Parts: sequence; C-alpha cells; structure tokens
Amino acid sequence: MIVIKKVAEKIFGKPMRDNSVFLFGYWASIIFYALAVVSFGIYGLLNGHWISFIIFALLFPILFRVVYKLNVWLLHEFISGNKKPFFITAFLIPFLFGIVAIGGVFSFLLFGDHVVTNVANNVTKNVEDGNRINVSIDSLKGTHQVEEFTVTKEGLIIIPFDFNITDGEVKLILRSEDGIVWSEKLSVETHDQIHLQGKEGHYKIELHTKEAKNIKIQLDF
Repeated sequence: MIVIKKVAEKIFGKPMRDNSVFLFGYWASIIFYALAVVSFGIYGLLNGHWISFIIFALLFPILFRVVYKLNVWLLHEFISGNKKPFFITAFLIPFLFGIVAIGGVFSFLLFGDHVVTNVANNVTKNVEDGNRINVSIDSLKGTHQVEEFTVTKEGLIIIPFDFNITDGEVKLILRSEDGIVWSEKLSVETHDQIHLQGKEGHYKIELHTKEAKNIKIQLDF
C-alpha cells in the first residue's frame, strides 16, 4: 500500500489529506485512470490504437495535477474569505477539464481506427510461369505489400489484374520512390489494369484497407 501511495504521488502529486471530499476525488481519479489504462492498453494491443492510448496515459495525469491544485487553491481562498476567484473559476475549470476529457474520448473513438497496425491473416502467394502472381488474404487491416519490381528505363507500365473480395473496400496502390503514382478503389470483382507512364526506379504494389475479408488478386507482369 505504501508503494502504491508513493507511485500515485509521483504521477498525480500529493493529495489534500485534511479534506475528505478532495481525498476521495484524488483516489477515485487514480482508480479511474488505472482501469482506463488497463482497458485502453488491452484494446491498443489487440487493435494497434497506440497513439490515442499514449496521449491519454500522458495527458490525464498532467491535467489532473493542474485541476487538482487549482481546486485546492480555490478552497483555501474560499475558506480565507476571498470568494471572488472561487466564483470566477469554479465553473470555468470543470468546464475546460470536461471539454478536454470528452474531446479525448471522442478522438479515441473516432480516429483510433485510422491508427492501425498492418495485420494480414492467412496470406498465400504463388507465382505461375514466372510472371503471374496470385495473392490470397483471408482478412486485412492496414497495408499489405503484394509485390515490388524495378523499372530500368522510362516507358509505359501496364499490369493487368483480376481482383475479387467478399467484404469491405480495398485501395490498390502503385507506389514509387517519390510516393503514390497510381491507385484505384476496389469493392467488387474487377478485371482491369495498372496503366501509367513510368520512370526508372523501384516500385511497390500494395493493398490498403480499413478492414476487408477474403481478398484475391492476380497480377500479370
């Protein structure tokens, strides 16, 4: 118990022990923080949402220290008879803290999915006749590199492909050393071709999705 108190005081500062309401609020906030860190940590581990987790883990103790110290100061001012700063800030501080807290939760829920670890399950890849590549992916979240190749001279790049998917939407991307040079969104069975004027350099063909299942693509080089 002594170790827990020392760790808590290192992270959140020392509590106001002569006021039961402030002492209760201090430990209630710590319990909430511990539960949230464990929950968000497990969620981040399973889904790759690490940025929101790190921001919450670092920002909450800082905000707590500021708000707690200001409220302790307000209480002392109020007890000493100086009620003006109490009435000015009694509404403003909880309001600002609430806005930050609510904003953090909504940011995690709304934008957490955009911070994903690239996860591809049950990927199979085979090459036929040296120039036909078949790739099958049971489920994909994020980006998966399908193939890479090098162009030794400028000219027209034409790569026919057959694509199929059962659930979700995938963006097929051709990326050069300078960035994305061609892309197409695919959500149904498609027979098309990558077609562009290419320059010398190294290229990568990628699939990118928020989440998709049963992806199959065949590329003919």
